[in-house]
Amino acid sequence: MILSLRLGFLLPGVVIGFIFFLSSRDPSQVVANSDLPNFDKWIHALMYAALLCSFCRWRGQKDDPIDWIPGAAAGSLFVGICDELHQMWIPGRSSDGWDVAADAAGIGVCAVLWIVSARFRSSCTESCGETLLEGRHLSNRR
Repeated sequence: MILSLRLGFLLPGVVIGFIFFLSSRDPSQVVANSDLPNFDKWIHALMYAALLCSFCRWRGQKDDPIDWIPGAAAGSLFVGICDELHQMWIPGRSSDGWDVAADAAGIGVCAVLWIVSARFRSSCTESCGETLLEGRHLSNRR
């Protein structure tokens, strides 16, 4: 159990490392120029949604996500704020409050989707769990 908790934390650590690696690079090396408005904000939202998803995957489906997602979301947003502070000292980069807002938007969307999907899985398991379990059991016998 303890080993799985330690190994499970590798994924968020890898995502955080990847985020800081990208933010340490010159912007022209990281993202190709795009005609889409606010393209960099979409990238921020996706990266921080991925960070929260990595925390959610580490946490798994053990408890009600309402109990632990706020803490994971706050931790993810803290990483976003630290990343923006980190970018203040990187040549060619700048710190922007709108980036933190995009980070928060990605985290928020991911949190809502995770909670809704957990509620759906829970209601499905409660209403038809025996049928699903019996189907898996029978399919394993073949």
